[in-house]
Amino acid sequence: AILGLTDLLDRKPADLSGGQRQRVAMGRAIVRDAKVFLMDEPLSNLDAKLRVSMRTEIAKIHRRIGATTIYVTHDQTEAMTLADRIVIMSSSPNSDKTGTVGRVEQIGTPQGLYNEPANKFVAGFIGSPAMNFFNVKVTGGKLTNNEGLNMDLPEGKAKLLKEQGYEGKEVILGIRPEDIQASNLAQQA
Repeated sequence: AILGLTDLLDRKPADLSGGQRQRVAMGRAIVRDAKVFLMDEPLSNLDAKLRVSMRTEIAKIHRRIGATTIYVTHDQTEAMTLADRIVIMSSSPNSDKTGTVGRVEQIGTPQGLYNEPANKFVAGFIGSPAMNFFNVKVTGGKLTNNEGLNMDLPEGKAKLLKEQGYEGKEVILGIRPEDIQASNLAQQA
């Protein structure tokens, strides 16, 4: 009942849709007494409504079974919802330029990746909508740029940037859309 397979029990594999086949494969994997599960995009062929309910069911099954699960997905919502730990990978051309290789950018908890991304790639990958990036200069406790951005830094952050040698240098500022408050902008207008 969890996977919605009851009505499919008498059907042949050739008579099943891609999403139904995926659910059958998941059911076959779950009934085994495995210590480790490898799931490679198990929800990718499901419609949006079923994907949301299956995400919840997979989380319940994972907690109940307690087995280690390696879950491959390109859907950050799935990763952030289901994972205890996430490995963020990027791809780049391999040395002989005949394909690509995966590179681990960061490993951490969903909250850790969101709050403390290791680099611009991770910061831009995690979060929806995506983080906004601005080229800015650190000057006298402020972040400024030629497009009119002029932002005071909290005293502790300004001191830290100065101690680390960033005073007078260009840096990249990342701001998550949910951290922008329109009320402050309206007061200045």
